[in-house]
Amino acid sequence: MVAHKRNLDGLFSDKAGGILRFPGGRVRGIGIDLVSCRRMAAFLKRHREKFSGRLLTKSERVLWQRKKYAVEWFAKFFAAKEAFFKTGNNAWMGVDGFRAIEILPMRNNHFSVRAAARFNGRGAKSYGRFFGTQKWIGAFVVICK
Repeated sequence: MVAHKRNLDGLFSDKAGGILRFPGGRVRGIGIDLVSCRRMAAFLKRHREKFSGRLLTKSERVLWQRKKYAVEWFAKFFAAKEAFFKTGNNAWMGVDGFRAIEILPMRNNHFSVRAAARFNGRGAKSYGRFFGTQKWIGAFVVICK
């Protein structure tokens, strides 16, 4: 438990009059998603060619190819995009809307999100973190401005 607390130190604070803050500014939304690796493997077995191009950006597909089309990798990026949609003001834009959101991996299971202004809002920044086990992969995303 101490290790988890240490990883979250500085991520959120309420030093500004009780307003929840994130390193990028005031929090506008928080989203979280959890994906079953078994269900994702079954989905990819049936629909890999059809949906990989619709769910991932070109650069994400290149990264996935480098990971030898790993189910866990795809599950991470899928969960991150779903979590981004759940941050608040984003109406689900259909399967093709996933390509308007790009997950940019960082160190230690962190990532940032590059999204069209219609999703993110002008001047907003989005950050997130992957988590999970061998059976479940999840992501949470915070949008701040």
